[in-house]
Amino acid sequence: IRYEWFHSDCLAAYYGVESWSEKHWEIVEAFARNAVRHGINALYTPLWTPPLDTEVGAERPTCQLLEIGYDPATGGYTFNFDRLGRFLEMGKRLGFRRFGMSHLFTQWGARFTPKIVCTLPDGSEVKRFGWHVSSEDPSYAEFLKALMPGLLAFLRGNGAGEMCFFSISDEPSMEHFDSYRRAVELVTPLLEGLPTIEALSNYDFYERGLVKHPVPANNHIEPFVGNVAGLWSYYCCGQQHLVPNRMIAMPSARNRIMGTLCYVYDLAGFLQWGFNFYYSQYSRRFIDPFACTDAGGAFPAGDPFIVYPGENGEPLDSIRHEVFADGLQDLRALRLLEKKIGRERTLAFLREGRGEAFSMTDYPRDAEFLNRLRPRIYAALTGA
Repeated sequence: IRYEWFHSDCLAAYYGVESWSEKHWEIVEAFARNAVRHGINALYTPLWTPPLDTEVGAERPTCQLLEIGYDPATGGYTFNFDRLGRFLEMGKRLGFRRFGMSHLFTQWGARFTPKIVCTLPDGSEVKRFGWHVSSEDPSYAEFLKALMPGLLAFLRGNGAGEMCFFSISDEPSMEHFDSYRRAVELVTPLLEGLPTIEALSNYDFYERGLVKHPVPANNHIEPFVGNVAGLWSYYCCGQQHLVPNRMIAMPSARNRIMGTLCYVYDLAGFLQWGFNFYYSQYSRRFIDPFACTDAGGAFPAGDPFIVYPGENGEPLDSIRHEVFADGLQDLRALRLLEKKIGRERTLAFLREGRGEAFSMTDYPRDAEFLNRLRPRIYAALTGA
C-alpha cells in the first residue's frame, strides 16, 4: 500500500476555485489519477479539513467532504454523506485500494480537535471544533458518538468499509502520552474494529498497545522489525542521514532504492506526507511551488510535494515522482521472482557481488546497481 497525503485544499487554493465546486472535483480527479498511475493506491480522504501542519490557533482553508448540520438548542447533529460518496466512487473508479480518513485529532499530541464546520438551522456556518476546543471537551466525544455509527454504516454500504482506515494524531511523543492515550480510549470503541494506522517512531506506544499498526520512519524502523505484522515505513524531512529519501538534492539512486528495501524488509505499506503540499510550514501562507520547493525554508527542498500544479488543473510530474515509481516496479519484479525461486533465494540474488546484508543505512548507493537490477531479474525469471 502506498499512501501519500493528498491535500485537496491545496488544489482549491492554488487554482482559485471553491472547494468541491465542479472545477475542484475535476482538478482533484486529475491529480488523483496521476497518483494511481505512479503506484499510489491509498487516498487521503478529508472528512473535514486535515489537521496537518497547521499553526496552533490558525487554520487551513475549509475543505470538508461531510456536510454537517448542528442545532445548538438541542445539541443534535445531522450528516449528509453525498460528497463523501462521490469521493469514494471516484477513488474506486480510478483504482485506489484504500482510503485513509482525515486525522481525528490535531498533530503534536492529539491535544485539540480538528477544524469542523457545521451549518446552523438559520443556514449560517459555524466553526464547531478546532484549536479552540480541547480534545478532552465532552462536546467532541458527543460529536464522534453521533457521527461514527452513520459514517461506518455509510462506508460499509458503499462497499468501502474494508478499504478504510483511520488515524489519531501524527507522530505522538512521550510528552503527549496521556492526551494520546485518552484519544485512543475514546475512539477505539467507536470504530467497530476498523484499523487505525499511525506514523510512529516511538516504540513505547506500540509496546503499550496504544498503536496497533505503527508506521515508523525508516531511520527508526529496526525495533519494530520482527515485532509488527504487516509493517509499514515512512520518511520525510527528518530522514536525511544515510537512509533513502527523495529530496531534490539527493541522487536518484537514493530515491529508487526504497523499492528494493521495501522488499528486503517485507513491508506492507509506505507513507509520505507530501504529495502536493503547496503552503509554507504550518500552512501560514500559500507558496508558488515553481519558485519555492521547501515550504518557505522549513524543509529540505522536495519534501513537501512530488507533483507540480500545471496549467488547466493538470499535474506535472517531478523526476523524483517518476524515480520512486521505478522503485515500486523493482519491488514488484522482486516479488514476482520470489514466486519462482522463493524469498531466501531472492534475497541471496540481491546480495550477489556485495557480500553484505541490505539495511536502511547499508545499501548500494550507485546507479549502476539499479540500472542492472531489473535486467538481472528478468533474466532470472526467463532462465536466460
